[in-house]
Amino acid sequence: MLRTIDNQSGVVSETHYDQSYSSSCSTSGIASCYATAGMPLYTEKRLNGELISKAINELGTVTTYAGGKFAYIKDSYEDSYVFGSDGLSTRVGSTHTSSSYDKYGNVTEQVVTQTNLSDAMELKTTTTNDYGSDATMLRMGRLLFTTVTKERT
Repeated sequence: MLRTIDNQSGVVSETHYDQSYSSSCSTSGIASCYATAGMPLYTEKRLNGELISKAINELGTVTTYAGGKFAYIKDSYEDSYVFGSDGLSTRVGSTHTSSSYDKYGNVTEQVVTQTNLSDAMELKTTTTNDYGSDATMLRMGRLLFTTVTKERT
């Protein structure tokens, strides 16, 4: 865990990183276990002990075109808070980000769903990237085109 304190604002940030090795590693493969080492699992920020933001990450790995492992944040769940006049924090929104990568480490799709908890309105943004089929262009991460769609519910 890494803890930082902003001396000016008093905000305390804590981030927990993937450092564990468990028996599940033997079933998922050693390379998959160590590929995610050092990646953030959980972050929270507090002011006067009250939560002002938090994020929980689910990690994923992709086997690369060269046979190695590429680690990434597969899903991220973030909550945002505001302070009331009583000095207490209240959760006001959440954001879920889901990402998919190809074997070259390129983002192929990202879906971001933002929810306003006061009225339960959602904004869903889906970004789809196409890199073509040329291996050189894929390795370099050169986009052919991107499609972005937005939905409000």
